[in-house]
Amino acid sequence: MPKDRLIQKVDVCLLTPHMLAGRAVDALLPQSGFTLNVVQLRSTDLISDLRSIPAAAVYLVDAYTCPQYAAELATRLSEIDSNARVIALGEAFCESETLPLLRSGARGLMSHTDLCEHLPQAIAEVAAGRFWVPRVLMSHALKIMLDGARDNHGDGARESHSRVNGDCTPREQQVLQAILENLGNKEIAARLHMAERTAKFYVSKLLARYGVRRRTDLILLHFQRTAKEPRSVDPPQQIPTATSNTRRDFD
Repeated sequence: MPKDRLIQKVDVCLLTPHMLAGRAVDALLPQSGFTLNVVQLRSTDLISDLRSIPAAAVYLVDAYTCPQYAAELATRLSEIDSNARVIALGEAFCESETLPLLRSGARGLMSHTDLCEHLPQAIAEVAAGRFWVPRVLMSHALKIMLDGARDNHGDGARESHSRVNGDCTPREQQVLQAILENLGNKEIAARLHMAERTAKFYVSKLLARYGVRRRTDLILLHFQRTAKEPRSVDPPQQIPTATSNTRRDFD
């Protein structure tokens, strides 16, 4: 995880069924340049319309009670705003809960311990377009993603990469595909018949283009974009209402 850094002013919105959670988050953001909105939801019914929720650079979703509900919230937020950046907060996350949350578009997963120690840094990282996921959970999720990529490797997979990454040149597409298969620079160079330093150049260029610093983040980002490809729409669900809205400014 990155060390402390200068944190710019960020609008943050906490979605929770418990107003006490707002006070807890409030206490973890002293004089850090954040504007915090706390929105209390009346129930844990699925949300189909979040357009009344205050806009924010980062959304904190309370997953203490129900991680599946947090995943649904993250999905709905990303449907409204494709750039929505979500951090799920929970007591702890198990491996079976990680992939659905990442598939839903969550950029961060924070256990209670991590939350107490690193919340400002995590918000800053996610606001900048990066990920904040515990190493153990990241490794497990990547293994499943890479296994799936190998199983689906072929024309269908290549068409998916082309749709998601249409702004890449053909050569960049080839390098991107190799990264998604978790190949190192030397292996990429051998596959594509190029110098290793050339492979390193392409990898660095792709990381910069997608605003990430690590290959694992790029794999996660691609996984999330692919998961958002058109799918069948479920019938509308009951819409819970936000009962209160608490706003606090930290200068």
